[in-house]
Amino acid sequence: MIASECPESIGAALSTLVEELVPHWAQAQIRALLSSPSSDVLLFIEGENVESGKVDGFACLTPATLAENAYVLRWLVCRENVDAGRVAASLLDQIDTEITALGGRLIRFDGASFRCVGIPITVFDGAGYERVGSIEDFYGVGEDLVIFVRRIVQPFRVIFDPRNPAHLFQVAFAYRDFRFERDFLLSCARRWGVWPVQRVASWASLAGSHLVEFARLGIEAVGIDDSEGLLELAESTIKGVPWLESKLRLFHGDLGSTPQTAPVELSFCSLSAVHRAGSVEGIRRHLDAAARLLAPGGLHVIEAMHPKDLLPGGASLSAWTEVFQNYRVQSRFQLLLDKAPNERVVDTLLEVVSRDSSGAPVQGGSLQLKETWYVPSAAEWERLARQSAVFSVEAMLGDFNVDVPWDRPGAWRLLVVLRRNANIA
Repeated sequence: MIASECPESIGAALSTLVEELVPHWAQAQIRALLSSPSSDVLLFIEGENVESGKVDGFACLTPATLAENAYVLRWLVCRENVDAGRVAASLLDQIDTEITALGGRLIRFDGASFRCVGIPITVFDGAGYERVGSIEDFYGVGEDLVIFVRRIVQPFRVIFDPRNPAHLFQVAFAYRDFRFERDFLLSCARRWGVWPVQRVASWASLAGSHLVEFARLGIEAVGIDDSEGLLELAESTIKGVPWLESKLRLFHGDLGSTPQTAPVELSFCSLSAVHRAGSVEGIRRHLDAAARLLAPGGLHVIEAMHPKDLLPGGASLSAWTEVFQNYRVQSRFQLLLDKAPNERVVDTLLEVVSRDSSGAPVQGGSLQLKETWYVPSAAEWERLARQSAVFSVEAMLGDFNVDVPWDRPGAWRLLVVLRRNANIA
């Protein structure tokens, strides 16, 4: 939120936090910042019941002077009697999301104990910030200035073309929380895998949004996609960004392709793309491809459609809108159940339309993709794993949560967690 629009109850809670935690000599500066009438002061708040004034921590940023799309994190304050690590992580995640949405490219934090209150400044080391410099005793004897920088990778580093099918497809699914999904995949690896994850692979990797999130953690990532347009978009994200160029590799291939690269400890196929295999044989080809790339003991996670979506009353139609670079991108996905040749094979239709700022459709700015999908039942996924003689089913989940089984009421996805058990030729 904008600091000047902070409700009175929250403002009082922030004032109390400042008085309790911030050194007396620095309180005037932070109070002035929080009470600034400028709309440039961005405020982020964390707490179990923020609306009623129960605040556990806050952070505030301002645009960097004379710098293009850069921001300065001024303060990060956490209450001492809470899980400060959780509070700080949530605040930094909120900051990333908001600055990305604003088109920001860089966040700077001039680290010092009085600016990072209630938690050590090492929290930034684990949150994707880079130490780029320091000045010993800058703030006083024993109080160094440590400069941290967070480089934001925008989903598009090219101008969005509403007439480009790859651009439309990528924006249509920009609502996904790729960082959250990355963390879910890593939690699967910790629970059911054998090895620490150093390399990952993604089939149907699109423009590489998941891969970028893995690279932020220093994990090497391999992307496989059959769309040259989406691969070009991924290349535009990587090009000129050294930490991405060193961690990401892209390959053109379908769901049954195995790139010539080193083994990985974790692989995945998201966004129900596995169903594009179209048949039982197609899915077997995909499982074979994953087995060839995975190290023994590695995990392959498939985000599949929940079988109930094929039943009457299931989620056979969904529609949503994304706003991006002054365009409204409207998407509609439908399972054409009335035309299904059998209970496991179904035609699908994805329609994407872009509209300009006036709401008028962009001429040539639409996408229509019709495919035939094969949707295994839960029992069939288990059977396919057994027949592969390579995979075992470790879990079948109903949400991006390792503790939610697929058959629990409210489950909306089918996430199949497979472990590679043996060597294959």
